[in-house]
Amino acid sequence: AQDIVVISNRSSEDIAALKSEPKLANITIIVGDYYQQATLERAAPQNAQKILILADSSTGPDGRKATATEAEARTIMTAIALASRPIGTRSAHSDCCSR
Repeated sequence: AQDIVVISNRSSEDIAALKSEPKLANITIIVGDYYQQATLERAAPQNAQKILILADSSTGPDGRKATATEAEARTIMTAIALASRPIGTRSAHSDCCSR
């Protein structure tokens, strides 16, 4: 199991740059949109002790920067998708993700 998993829709060049950093060598990077159910499943949230969702207003594939409303909507969609999944079930006690 990985300690840290990052979901990112950044370019392959950006991801390669991240992976080349020695301090980030143990981070697993999953390419995709973090608000999509299939991408979230690849990150195995059921094994997480904690989940941090950051709003993403970066430039999309169409070259347009997401508005604050779009970034917030994606963050909310992610939280809703995660709310229906068991999180942290691998440990008897988890202090994360209060609902």
